[in-house]
Amino acid sequence: MVWSNSQLSMQKKQLSGITALVSSFLITTLLLLSCVSPCLAKERVPEAVQSVSLEDEGPRYIDLDSQIVNSSGESLSVQTLFDEDKVVLLNFVYFSCPNLCHFLLDGTSEVLNKLDPKIKSDIKVVSLSFHFLDTSAQAAAFQKKYQERSPGVDWEFYTADKETIQRISDSVGFKYNYDPSTQDYAHAPLLLALSSNGQASRYLQDIRFDPFDLKLAIIEAKNKEYRSPMEQGLLFCYNYDPNSKGYVIEAKKLMKVIGAATLLFLLLWMVLLSRKARKK
Repeated sequence: MVWSNSQLSMQKKQLSGITALVSSFLITTLLLLSCVSPCLAKERVPEAVQSVSLEDEGPRYIDLDSQIVNSSGESLSVQTLFDEDKVVLLNFVYFSCPNLCHFLLDGTSEVLNKLDPKIKSDIKVVSLSFHFLDTSAQAAAFQKKYQERSPGVDWEFYTADKETIQRISDSVGFKYNYDPSTQDYAHAPLLLALSSNGQASRYLQDIRFDPFDLKLAIIEAKNKEYRSPMEQGLLFCYNYDPNSKGYVIEAKKLMKVIGAATLLFLLLWMVLLSRKARKK
């Protein structure tokens, strides 16, 4: 079949019209999606989850006067946790938590088992439930479980009333919110190193921890008079990087150490050479 020029022209016009309609439809669809997507994104991220970031700016001290309850049901002040002059590693959990708290506790247990005995003797691990309905019996069950998983570690579980939990969490900048859509608490995973005076020394935000990072966090939280020369040297060369959530070596400080060591070696070498020359 042979098309005439007029028929071809008409076909081209029809195709052009169809192409224009399809293009308009696609453009309109994309514009609608661009408008609707932010709304959908906001709906997918519960408001409770959006406001649980940690507030770790400035020096913070845990409320030492608050009363908490141990796994035996006995009430005691937070101050008593620091009586042995140890570094306190604190995490916030709740016992009916479906996922995150268990991952955090398992990660804590895992890294504690990788520490050498000397470091273990310098710490007390405290897990405080931030759900005011949790009981001492639940705390006792969790304490038994994780003490068995991490032998040789002083690890205790505590509960408290609603007002006390809020006061303690506010004092160290830990935030949590109840999410009605999931009927669970939204919160950040945290292992907090506290100095013997109750000061928040280092916030480790993860569910898995590097043993070297935890070791440096413990050394950093120790009283200076209890640090060995080796520990002082490690803190001199390493600095905590919040972006990488770990300790990184500082090149400038390392170069200073290497330079000083090189200079000392050269001086000793020159002294030895001069002594040999005198003997000859």
